[in-house]
Amino acid sequence: MKIKSIISALALSGAMLALPGCEAELQPDYERVYIGEAASSRFVKMQIEGTVASETKLTVKLVKPQSAPVTVTLGIDPALVEEYNAKNGANYLTLPAEYVTMPDKILLEPNESSATIPITIAPYETPNDEQYALPITISGVDGPVHASVSSSSLTYLLDKPLIQWVPQMTWRCMPKSDESKQWKVSTKDWSIECLNWKDNYTINNQAIINMVASKEIYIRFGDTSIPYNSLQVKYGGSQVNNPTLFENSKWDHLAFIYSQSAKELSIYVNGKKTGKLDIDTETIELNGISIHSSGQAYNRGNSRMAQLRIWQRALSESELTANMHAAVSPNAEGLVAYYKMNEGQGDTYKDCTGNGRDIVCLYAPQWIEGQRFDGK
Repeated sequence: MKIKSIISALALSGAMLALPGCEAELQPDYERVYIGEAASSRFVKMQIEGTVASETKLTVKLVKPQSAPVTVTLGIDPALVEEYNAKNGANYLTLPAEYVTMPDKILLEPNESSATIPITIAPYETPNDEQYALPITISGVDGPVHASVSSSSLTYLLDKPLIQWVPQMTWRCMPKSDESKQWKVSTKDWSIECLNWKDNYTINNQAIINMVASKEIYIRFGDTSIPYNSLQVKYGGSQVNNPTLFENSKWDHLAFIYSQSAKELSIYVNGKKTGKLDIDTETIELNGISIHSSGQAYNRGNSRMAQLRIWQRALSESELTANMHAAVSPNAEGLVAYYKMNEGQGDTYKDCTGNGRDIVCLYAPQWIEGQRFDGK
């Protein structure tokens, strides 16, 4: 097996991993073998950077040294990635084995209590900017001990930063979907999320998202009664002002989530809930979108956007935070339209869901290379 760059570990969630067999369950704790790093958490984040290999270490430990040798077999278990995704609304994929280099068998000699093994992750690229995870588990033990019930697996969540081309738009661009091709998407719940950047907040009514819908969904910076660098969201005849004050030339993740069952429109800025509107609406129909399209009178300076996603369901908070600086699958459940906005040239932002709901600019934007969104 083979793996990539500089790794910083951040402990995340933990859960029990049940191993089959009554013998293992009933065995005394001192007759166990486990992964040392999994004692506090079975999931650890690893930041992947650059174009060189990443290296880390994993420790296989015995609770008590044994008088006989113990051979531990390590394997990769994709079910651990599925478990994490299900609990956290993430969409990690299991890292292909060819990127990982590590020993699959570790020998603990008599009276030895631990062994440290190196793990190397080779540089990798992914066709759709997927995030990978490396789920390592103790798959077998030869000797007088059994694998620990709770600490026999460790999943490295390989967070490779999203870096891409983005469009820089002025008022002339006027990007919008084809008005003659209505989407006709009926939904009770909806979510809109994007990465957004502006270098100028000197006037009110700088619209960033205007949905063509049976009930108004209109999101803008500034109004006559609020700071020009704060958000206002209009929905279904009501509106809510958001207290966050945005900085010039800084990337922010914005999300707007409506849940009909909760009768609430929630606003999230960089993964944190910053405002809400209590409103009860029935099913609405989504038929198109325009972005950064206030026109010459109100759209000042330059605007950038990336990873614009429209959903016909209410995203969970964990799902939102897991993916706000990452790409998602174009086939994700409930995804109505998805614009990565990474084309690097031209006047069209492609809808990568395959639904054909492209956004086209009246005038082509300037394309900016190598944008990173996590502030690092």
